[in-house]
Amino acid sequence: MRSGGIVFMFLFALFLSSCQHTRQVPPPDNLEKISKQEQLFKINQYLVRQDATIIRSEAIRRGWNLKETATGLFYEILPDNQAKSEKNPDISSGDEVTLDYTISLLDGTPCYSSVKLGPKVFRVENSEAESGLHEAVQLLHQGDSARLILPPHLGFGMVGDGNKIPPRAILLYRIKIRTVTKLRNS
Repeated sequence: MRSGGIVFMFLFALFLSSCQHTRQVPPPDNLEKISKQEQLFKINQYLVRQDATIIRSEAIRRGWNLKETATGLFYEILPDNQAKSEKNPDISSGDEVTLDYTISLLDGTPCYSSVKLGPKVFRVENSEAESGLHEAVQLLHQGDSARLILPPHLGFGMVGDGNKIPPRAILLYRIKIRTVTKLRNS
């Protein structure tokens, strides 16, 4: 019994000594914020790299010949009327674009389609359309069809759309530019 008491006292003393805390002076608020910002930046970089790896793997698996932009948009102009459409003017900021589309998750789960909802009409870089869509249409001409893959940071982001597009979804768009109307920037 006596050795059990000694062991208990030793463990209790060890426990108390480990609980003693020396007070550290916290770093200034701005240093703590910078550190957290740097951590978030590194996490975001990691997620963007992971998304790109997933997209590249899927493109190889499906035999798609995608190009990648500096922002991480993946696209392929489809051959159906590309020769005729290249004669049409470039699409640029401020133009109003009307397009037919289908949107699905990368695994093929359908989300939205112009067949049910009508064509999408938006003003390039002056509307709330997905940032990847603004970038993509400026690579196309009226009449072009394209396959687009928007990683979350160019699509609906960390939250999705609250309906059919879940958080952090990689989206597959199939679009066809119906009309381009040149508007004055206002």
